[in-house]
Amino acid sequence: MGIVFLLYLLISVELISASICPEEGDLIRVKRMLFSHWAVYAGNGSVIHITGSLEELSERYLQSLSPKDVPSEQGFHEFLSLIRRNSTAEDIEAQLKAYIKKEKFEKMLAADTFAVANSQYDNRKLLGFNFKPLRKSKILERLNRFLGKIYPYSLFYLNCEHFSTFARYGTAISDQVSIESLLN
Repeated sequence: MGIVFLLYLLISVELISASICPEEGDLIRVKRMLFSHWAVYAGNGSVIHITGSLEELSERYLQSLSPKDVPSEQGFHEFLSLIRRNSTAEDIEAQLKAYIKKEKFEKMLAADTFAVANSQYDNRKLLGFNFKPLRKSKILERLNRFLGKIYPYSLFYLNCEHFSTFARYGTAISDQVSIESLLN
């Protein structure tokens, strides 16, 4: 009986792992403390996503807010100004860079939990646009075209979720910074 249970447990764990294994072109949502970080699965255990100091600074800005505060572009820029006043020129230059990077999936995850999040956007209709995923080859071609480029990062207009949805659908959108989500 014990061996049967052990085999059942091992098979169940393997089936669960296989069911959450992403495929090329899948949106990956990684839960962080106050928000989610987004990437696109590029195959072979790697993801392509936005990384860099601005992404980290946006996380620090969101963590600095009280529960009643509403994040804003102006508030983010004020937060950046405070940091710049207390930084050297080299620090400031490093803080202004966010770039598209390919790295191992596990490295991006750290200890956070993730989900394949295609269902959040697939086939959604919004203002006449149908969020239909592009072909996997087209998604990967788009991702690879952006690799290594410096990204004009904006927490509210051009963030990791915008980049990921643009790569998958051809249109950039971010539910976590939409007006509706900020008001709830």
